[in-house]
Amino acid sequence: KQVKEYHAVGGIVVVMDARNGEILAMAINPDFPAKDFGAVKPELRRNRAVTDPYEPGSTFKVFLAASALDSGVKPSDTFRSGGILSIGGWTIHNANDGLYAGAMESLKDIIAYSFNVGTASVAMHIGKKTYYEHLLKFGFGDKTGIDLLGESEGLLAPADTWADINTATISFGQGVAVTPVQLVSAMQSVANGGVRMKPRVVKAITDHEGNVVKRFEPEVLNQTIAPKAAQQMLDILENVCENGTGKRARIPGYRVGGKTGTAQMVENG
Repeated sequence: KQVKEYHAVGGIVVVMDARNGEILAMAINPDFPAKDFGAVKPELRRNRAVTDPYEPGSTFKVFLAASALDSGVKPSDTFRSGGILSIGGWTIHNANDGLYAGAMESLKDIIAYSFNVGTASVAMHIGKKTYYEHLLKFGFGDKTGIDLLGESEGLLAPADTWADINTATISFGQGVAVTPVQLVSAMQSVANGGVRMKPRVVKAITDHEGNVVKRFEPEVLNQTIAPKAAQQMLDILENVCENGTGKRARIPGYRVGGKTGTAQMVENG
């Protein structure tokens, strides 16, 4: 429905149980009927949720904030967020979306209103080494190990190759590439007390009579951030949907947390 409404090239939805890493739903559009597989163009045959990395844009700010919290920054700590930020001859702007930052904003509000200048300031504060090490823990730059073919590692350059401008732009999801499954897997750990589970599609294999031949149990990959930082991050993400850019995701009667993201796309060079 959304692909049609916005005349998009395609769309991907991945739904995961945050408690155990189980993929409950995965949909890719454009799709094709399995019976016509041989007649389908090769570029449409792949599962783009696991094969195609893309620049995630502002959804990546979740992991910058999580890294900061895990490094001792408080949600109420303030950072330069208004105007422009010049780094190494480059200029960083906030999005021209009608939301205007004060000179200094708290980490909580930087994420709620998605201020690029603010996230860049936070990234410069914690430093590229700390930030990079957290991104590795979240699984970026590596395969998740999901039980599907063709998984990509995405693109995450080593921190020792980053200039200051790279540290800044990666904080808001530019200059890094992730697959949808990588992004969901990293977010799963935030929702699960910092414990990242291996994503999986298959729960069990049965024979023709329905007897279980093999069962796959949930598998812990690693601890991405401390439980306290994860809880603080959940509060920040709930604030995004209560007061920030994610208000349209609110559901009456439920506590909803999330992060909006509108990546800049390169077109025609």
